Amino acid sequence: MNVIKIFTAALLVLIISVTGVYAQKDTSDRKLNKVIREKLVEKLGIDESTADKVISLHVKHRQDMKEIKKQQEDYMKDILDNPDSPDIQTKLETLIDLDNKIYLKKKEFYENLKSYLTPNQIAQSMSFIRDVSKFMKKEMKDKHHHKEDNR
Repeated sequence: MNVIKIFTAALLVLIISVTGVYAQKDTSDRKLNKVIREKLVEKLGIDESTADKVISLHVKHRQDMKEIKKQQEDYMKDILDNPDSPDIQTKLETLIDLDNKIYLKKKEFYENLKSYLTPNQIAQSMSFIRDVSKFMKKEMKDKHHHKEDNR
């Protein structure tokens, strides 16, 4: 009976700890999305609903690109590691097809953006997203260096 109580208590502590970590990340993500939404509204002159739709499109597009680029990396590694493979031609053609898939996804993304934004707003959003990405990369790099300096 005591073993069950100890196990239950340990499990409860673990669940609370994990939930706390995820809650903090969720709160940070929500804060970041709120700031991005506000800046898009301000810079592009759009409403919050449109900004949310644009953000969703960007998130989906980034996920799609990440998946395709991962596939490209895998095929490239396989091609370079096994140039004499009997199915090398198929792998090379698939690699080229993935380039085409990237083009089609970019075109689809642009067409979807045109449903909500003018061409000028699309260009402004691209500039904004680039600036946010640079800022985030710099912050992550600074945070990483800060951790190393404290060791």
